[in-house]
Amino acid sequence: MPDRKGDSARRQEVLEDHKRIGKRFIPPFLYQIGPLSEVSWVDEIMPELIWISLLIDRYGYRQGVKLALQLSKSAIGAYKSEKCEFFAWVSSFERLSEEEREILVRNLEGLGVLSDISAGLRPLLSLYPDCPLSFLADHPIHPADNDLDLMKNIVEKLYARRDVFATRVQATAIYFAFVAGCLKVAEGTGLADFPEVEKYPDTEKSKQVAASVRASLNGLYGEARDRHSTEWPLIFWNRGLALEGCCGITGVWEEEQNG
Repeated sequence: MPDRKGDSARRQEVLEDHKRIGKRFIPPFLYQIGPLSEVSWVDEIMPELIWISLLIDRYGYRQGVKLALQLSKSAIGAYKSEKCEFFAWVSSFERLSEEEREILVRNLEGLGVLSDISAGLRPLLSLYPDCPLSFLADHPIHPADNDLDLMKNIVEKLYARRDVFATRVQATAIYFAFVAGCLKVAEGTGLADFPEVEKYPDTEKSKQVAASVRASLNGLYGEARDRHSTEWPLIFWNRGLALEGCCGITGVWEEEQNG
């Protein structure tokens, strides 16, 4: 017989440092940063993480994350604000000045990765000329025949938020926050075992960490959105709808929009 009492006790132990809001349990660092606002994975966060997704899809997980991290760290190095920014969101690059963007590009050139990053982001840069990352291309990029198909494939893979691909993308954004020093967690909390997420979904611990990643990402994005308003997610979806119902989920998107 299953040890339901034992399972209940273990669940209570895992959640004992969380704050309960309605039916949800909020990780401690999230309720410490202030009031939480609702965010949508499809409407808002997916368009913000599309660039990381493209790099991982083209170059594989480890090389894709390495390239994405080099872009994030180069942006941090160029950014002159004293506020902590980990540059995981597409919209965060809106806050860079022209001078800071030039510094970022020079940093990437010095690392010898600018061409690889630009190639990996080609579908985004070609199909979305108003993307905040468009400055990475020194000239307008004309869409290739397969750019739209590549973008459709990425969004279809991201839409399943709990699948392995989307989980790795979300974990990458959390990793950036750790690297930048924008995120610290106490020992014993879900994210304290963050490296375990690489085993997702093969272990119970990895599933717990992945759940903490999703909750933490919602909190971080909600906090960033409240500090800096952006139209990028709306631009992404409106442009996508204009591109033959981008990503093969037009009906789903319209359902999300209609509540």
